[in-house]
Amino acid sequence: MIEKRSALGILALGVLLSFLHADVDKTMVTLAVASDFGKGMDWGKLFSGYQDRGTYKNLARMSDGRWIIADSRAYNFLLFDETGRFLRTLWKKGLRESDATQQPGRIEWISLLDDKDIFVLEPSRIRVFDLDGREVRSTPISHAVQCFVALDERTVAMAGSMERPGLPKRYVAGILDLETGKEIIVMDSVESSSRKKPVPLTEDGSKTMTVDFPFAEIRGFVRRTPEGGFIAGFSNWPEIEVYDKNGRQLRIISLKTERSFFEINTIESIGSQAIRTENIGGRGYAFAKRVPKSDYPKDSPYYYNLAVNDDGDVLVFSFPPEGTRPVFQSYSSDGQLKLDVVLDPGDFEILLTPAAAGIVFYRGDLYVLAEAKAAAGIPLRFMKCFLKLGSQADKK
Repeated sequence: MIEKRSALGILALGVLLSFLHADVDKTMVTLAVASDFGKGMDWGKLFSGYQDRGTYKNLARMSDGRWIIADSRAYNFLLFDETGRFLRTLWKKGLRESDATQQPGRIEWISLLDDKDIFVLEPSRIRVFDLDGREVRSTPISHAVQCFVALDERTVAMAGSMERPGLPKRYVAGILDLETGKEIIVMDSVESSSRKKPVPLTEDGSKTMTVDFPFAEIRGFVRRTPEGGFIAGFSNWPEIEVYDKNGRQLRIISLKTERSFFEINTIESIGSQAIRTENIGGRGYAFAKRVPKSDYPKDSPYYYNLAVNDDGDVLVFSFPPEGTRPVFQSYSSDGQLKLDVVLDPGDFEILLTPAAAGIVFYRGDLYVLAEAKAAAGIPLRFMKCFLKLGSQADKK
């Protein structure tokens, strides 16, 4: 049953829920699908190249309400109108150029700036194109980057990792000048585990911390804020920091999420040994090896994905210590918890994993790339959803 609910109603619900005692079950809300969004679309035909969750990722909303979805496989973009109907492929043909390392270009992440330039993250390079496909800029990057956002024509905020001989992997977030290649690091962390002693960090980071390496790799996040700056955080650290476009820290948001045991449950379900995927050289290539469960720390991420809405609210998606349904929290720009609910995705599986970026929250509605659980053929859908108050969450 589809039920429309105003954004003001959702905010009122959030204020009420924020006062619930921690021992009381969170209210369950269902992501109800707006049936008129994308109506009549043949999703199987449109997403015929869908192979995995990395094929189509990143949503970008234009100021006139149109949407862009990156097709990583074809190095192209799908353009939709404000009602979710497909209009056309953005370029006449995809671009799959090779850089100096002879690695083929692949879209890992996108950021849209002022409705005129598309910033594209590749495994070892950032390219900037206009909407007609003409390349405006190409800048090599010296380390692995997981996500980025364009702040202006020459500056991006980005989060990633660095490999150092003989030392644990280092995770960083900062800003990069695409003209000079200069990077300013604003957050810094280092990998640790139960069998390793903490290693002193290098001196160029202005923020240091020690984090655990879980079943899912630590992820750095950056998201643009409405005032032109960005937020930055690491999945295994319960604080998100807000910066202006020059990298000056404005404030810190302390999350009220719990460490997740979701990965530990996953490991338990597949037997005495788990397959751990590791990155090779920071260039997107990976291999899998079996590792005993005892080698995994019990601590897991505080959150799995972030978004920022048009009011500057920070939206956090996480998994509780028990259960597999995601928790959805919203924090005001000054760090006050406004909404804390358990999500029931209904007939769909939302791509909430850190590697998937198909989430945009706009004017109280959630726009997502999700998989239809019972779909025949291609499961991927582009959907507009709203929160529908449901039953009490169980503790399973």
